[in-house]
Amino acid sequence: MAEFNKKVPGVLYLSYEDLPSHLKQCFLHCSLYPNKADMYRKDLTRLWVAEGFTEENGELSMEEIAEGYYEDLIWLNLLQVDPTFVDGSRCTMHDLLRSLAQSLIHGEGVYVSDLQSLNTNPLNKLRRLSTSNIGRE
Repeated sequence: MAEFNKKVPGVLYLSYEDLPSHLKQCFLHCSLYPNKADMYRKDLTRLWVAEGFTEENGELSMEEIAEGYYEDLIWLNLLQVDPTFVDGSRCTMHDLLRSLAQSLIHGEGVYVSDLQSLNTNPLNKLRRLSTSNIGRE
């Protein structure tokens, strides 16, 4: 993390640090999508419910709670709404925020961008695995 802090203003890391734990999990989960990928509200909220990121409160359904988390991440500018979707149903993650999340996710899961790095990551604590071969033939 120290290496990443040199490259990115500390304010981005502070934005993450100030999040409640349920929003931290949702934010980190978004970094598993490929760079510049469109993320859809319905997909994200359903995945967050399935992953157990939502905290039951008795008044709202789990999906409604996850929708609130989505809105919170948008409001905090950690996700960017696609302006062509006026209902806010599609978003993306800024490159710098995605890099921050990927550097932090190593405590929660593993992101593998090339097959060589698979052998260097501690797989004994693996909770999630996302692989990418975008840009390769």
